[in-house]
Amino acid sequence: MKKKILLGLLVAVLLAAGLAGGAYAAIHEPVKGDKLIGFGSQGAVSPTLHDSSVFFFTNPDCVNNIVIERVSIVRGNGTVVYEGPYLQILPDGTREPRPVLKPHMQFKIELWNWMPDGSGGWLSEEQAREVPIAGYTVEIEWNAKGETLPPMGYGQRTQITIIPGQPANTTAHYIPMENMRQEAK
Repeated sequence: MKKKILLGLLVAVLLAAGLAGGAYAAIHEPVKGDKLIGFGSQGAVSPTLHDSSVFFFTNPDCVNNIVIERVSIVRGNGTVVYEGPYLQILPDGTREPRPVLKPHMQFKIELWNWMPDGSGGWLSEEQAREVPIAGYTVEIEWNAKGETLPPMGYGQRTQITIIPGQPANTTAHYIPMENMRQEAK
């Protein structure tokens, strides 16, 4: 009887340890290639309601760099708005590719800065904020040499309601971006 109880306890402890180890590995397992995906919106439906999203993503690893291979911004109807390298927007408004996310560095994508004007340029912030509200998916494809922690990110969605004669009402929502493992082809 004592042997059955001890055997039962041993099996229960091993099962619990296996589950705990699996949970730890799922959370802390380094990955080698991935997509970081977020969802947001941009534009205005009326002079009184404006909606905009900003995406922040960081490299939580203490040692390894993460290479941003491509950024894709896709409108809810499937139209690709932008696809190419991560672009750093300089103070003079010019843009330059910046592919390496160093340890603990943070990049951001303000949707209003990534709206093309149709002629090879970009809409101004004011023009982009006035387009009709649309949903967007932001995909950040990345890779790293060696094992590294995956990038972490979140989208900040801000709605601004403007009623003449009253202070503007600003509501912000913070939505985590999701890491999606890329399957080998």
